[in-house]
This record gives sequence, structure tokens and C-alpha cells, in this order.
Amino acid sequence: MLSVTRLAARDVLQQPLPPLIVGQNHTISSAIHPVDFVGTLVPWPNFRGEVIAAFNSRTVTWNTQTLDVIISGIGAVDTVSQEQLVLGDETGLQGRLNERLSRPVTTCLQVQGHLLRIGDFKASSEAARPGYSRIPDLVVLDNGAATKVVGEVKTPWAPEHVNMLRDGVEFFEAGQEHQLRRILGQVARYMKDLNVRNAFLSTYDERMFLRKVDTTTGWALQFSPVITRDSQYSIPMKTITTRQGLFYLGLLGQTAQPFTTRPSRSQWTT
Repeated sequence: MLSVTRLAARDVLQQPLPPLIVGQNHTISSAIHPVDFVGTLVPWPNFRGEVIAAFNSRTVTWNTQTLDVIISGIGAVDTVSQEQLVLGDETGLQGRLNERLSRPVTTCLQVQGHLLRIGDFKASSEAARPGYSRIPDLVVLDNGAATKVVGEVKTPWAPEHVNMLRDGVEFFEAGQEHQLRRILGQVARYMKDLNVRNAFLSTYDERMFLRKVDTTTGWALQFSPVITRDSQYSIPMKTITTRQGLFYLGLLGQTAQPFTTRPSRSQWTT
């Protein structure tokens, strides 16, 4: 028998992302650009704790309107609650992220009264800037179409992308920073180009959240722990979902001011 579970905003954000269906034939080439982040790079301390605290803040009143449903039980495999599409390239992956991540998070932002929407860079006011030809994969826009958060997407199945964020962090912690600096180079360049403090990089299976911070010596780029697509929300385990992470980053981006001390291009990426 089929059953339907109704989800309000808080419930929607707690849902992990479903697994992808990747076709037998698919792209395999690396999409890592030859750009390195060369500024100060440090872990984002207590990122998951910040998200959990914001999620449970007494100042937040969660809307109880039904925003989505989950269909489960016998026969649910053929419903829209289950992943159905077969993917073969990055364009298809962006579509799945928009459907499974961007749309739910945007809906929750809207129903909670935050004038933010996740969308295409071409919909932003910065896209019309004369002479700027780069196109980030996803952005978070405010009500005036200004970019508040910038995002980049890579397929999780290309050999060089498999576990790339977790491997990059492991090498960084071992004192070998080059791999992570190369992985973050492209999205860091977007951050400087568009003068936004917050960004994310996703392979769907893995996601990392980024922010620029001012320091006593200038600036730094902080990176979050890797949040996997199937990560569950748990206060005791101090774990969060991908949706919660992006929702929180949107809130930070909404109030963030442009970077106070702007590094030169060579001080940020090369």
C-alpha cells in the first residue's frame, strides 16, 4: 500500500539527496580547470555546528505549510518521489541538482520570508556586465538579481572527480595543499570576479561550502567539511544534509557585504 508523508520547510531541508542513475554511456573527461587558489586557505571551523544552531534557533519560526510529499510503500518505485532520469553529462547533472536541491531550498527560503532564489547565472545582473564572459553553473540571487552566492558543479562519475573533495581535504590535512587549491581554483576565481563572499562546489555526491573572511593579515578562504548527498541530519552526531548547508549559505550570502579587502588577481588565483 502506498503512503504519503507531507513535508513542511523544516522537513524538506532534512531530506538527503537520492542516488543518481548514471547511464552506461557517459562523459569521462575531467572538468577541473588549470586554475589554483593561492591565497590563505583554512578549514571553516564548526561549520556544521553553525548550521545546526541556525536550524534550531529560537528566533526562527518555521512555516508549517506543506511544501512537498514523499510517496512510499509498494509501488513507490514508479513515482516521482524516486529518481527516474538517466544521466550522461554535466548538463543532465545540473538539471538533477536544480530539481533535487535548488528548487526545494529556494522554496524553503521563500516560504520563510527570505527574498532569495537559486538560479542560472544568466538571470543575474552581473551577467550583463560588459566584457565578462565566464558562466558559473549556479548562483543564489536576491530580489534585485544580484549574485549573493556562486556555485560550480562537476560530475561525480568522471575518474578525476570521484571522491575528489574528500581526497583533496585528506591531502590538505597531510600538508599537501596543491590538489585542493586546484579543485577550488575555478569557483574561487568566480568569487573574486563577482565580489561575493560565499560559494559552493558540488559533484552531487559531495559538496563543499566556502566563504571569504577578513583576518588580521588580510583575508582567507575557508572551506567546510565535505557534506555527502546521503548525509542525514543529526544533532548528536553533528551532521547535516546538503539542503541544510545550502539554505544556511544562502542566509549568509543575503546579509554579507562585498569583500572588504580585495586581493589582486595574482594574490587570489593563478
